[in-house]
Amino acid sequence: MIRSMLRRLWRDEKGVTGLEYGLLGFGLSIAIMATVFAIGGELRNMFNATDDKISERLSLFGPSDND
Repeated sequence: MIRSMLRRLWRDEKGVTGLEYGLLGFGLSIAIMATVFAIGGELRNMFNATDDKISERLSLFGPSDND
């Protein structure tokens, strides 16, 4: 009886597709996080450079009231 239940459970493939999709989603999320961490520093530097250029151009108009 237990042997037949285990055999039936072993042969049952219901839910395998869900597990495969879960593993695929996990792998994709790891790849996305790795990509974000890899380009994060470059993206920060790009925004800082843009901020510096904008601040430099705005300083040509004189001091602001926010300083």
